[in-house]
Amino acid sequence: MSRHPSQLLCGTLLVVAITTGGAGCESASNRAPAPVTVDPSSGPNDIRIEIEVQGELEPRAHSDFSTESRSSLDARFQAWLVPAGEGARLALEDVALVAPGTLRAFVPAGIPEGSYAVAVLDPGGLERTLEGAYRALSPAHSVSRLLVAPISAQVAGLPFAVTASTADALGRTVIAFESDAHLSVATGTLILHEPPRFVAGRLTALVSLEEPAPENVLRVEDDQGRSATSIPFSVSRGLPAALQVRHAPATLLAGRCSEPFEVRLEDLAGRPAEAPIGSSIRLGADRPGLDFFSDDECASPVVAVALSPTDLVATFRVLATRSGAGVLWLASDAVPAVRHPVEVSPASATRLGFLTPSREMRVGECSEVVAIQSLGPDGLAAPISSATDLHLTAPAELELFQDPACSLPAAQQVLRPDQPSTTLYLRGGAEGRYVLAVEAGALLPTTQSALVLP
Repeated sequence: MSRHPSQLLCGTLLVVAITTGGAGCESASNRAPAPVTVDPSSGPNDIRIEIEVQGELEPRAHSDFSTESRSSLDARFQAWLVPAGEGARLALEDVALVAPGTLRAFVPAGIPEGSYAVAVLDPGGLERTLEGAYRALSPAHSVSRLLVAPISAQVAGLPFAVTASTADALGRTVIAFESDAHLSVATGTLILHEPPRFVAGRLTALVSLEEPAPENVLRVEDDQGRSATSIPFSVSRGLPAALQVRHAPATLLAGRCSEPFEVRLEDLAGRPAEAPIGSSIRLGADRPGLDFFSDDECASPVVAVALSPTDLVATFRVLATRSGAGVLWLASDAVPAVRHPVEVSPASATRLGFLTPSREMRVGECSEVVAIQSLGPDGLAAPISSATDLHLTAPAELELFQDPACSLPAAQQVLRPDQPSTTLYLRGGAEGRYVLAVEAGALLPTTQSALVLP
């Protein structure tokens, strides 16, 4: 085992003491103290700060072999703060060796702000300095870390408060600190409802999150680049509060399968709400002729559409069999029912039709009016896109006229977009049943019989 020179010296003196009657030995390192670290390495300058200096720091020992009471251990260290620039060095207060290699000392309150070396003088009069070991900070500059308060589980779209604070090396809130702040989240979009700012060392900001997330983290950063993050928290969808038709065709065309209607459950903030398991939306209408289907060809009728926690939007289509106004109603056990008005327009004409019944007349008499109209797939009157010539065909015994007195023979008949119907009158020259045929461009033709009595 190696020995320090002072220990070897004491061993030699012990032998001398035994042989000559001498009685003392003193051990002290001939090496200067070597401070290595200072903790904390900075602190506010408005209060007295306790620090620890660690390194090779040895006390001075004196042993008296003749009188034990005269033996002693000298651990009287001194220490100073040495300004980096000009200025006298400042004595640390209450310096004491509290453990092997560890000094405890106090930085006095009120010292100038700035960087300091730490000088240590051991009991043997040897001194060494650790450069840049400590920085005294004004209260506004003494922030060592930020702290974000825990955030509870949140609901997407609903505002909540975020709180954060500053702390110095002693854990105190730095009330002199003010700074703009930047807030961000690990997942989704963060909405700021007010500018975030540290005032008197604390921050409170109202924010909301757009998207749900099983686990999210919020980060706060000050204008000096210091930052802190919250503990993870969850963001869920809100509870259903309303049923909303998110998309609907502007108009429906009679006889045609509609574009999809999209409906969803929403929370109080108008955001998608998670549907309870097993829930559905029941469908109905205020009049016949408005039927619901699940497919884009209106071949699969439905009376309800299912909702699931993952599918936020439910869709259906409507097939109207006749034109006119109507109201759809939608109901769910989770929220109040809603009514959605619809307007059904006639579909474009696809065929021709008679609006009046088959006529009867006596020989030589004029019939009641005969009306011809362009019709849609539902059999109701429907518009045409352009003027179309009407071609009438009848046997010679059945004459066609344009006036109720049967004095003006029927001229060329034309159907127009603003007048998709026409009228005429019949007169039979001989007893019998005759057929009147009507054609017009691409529209499907039609026929009607007329009976001439004697």
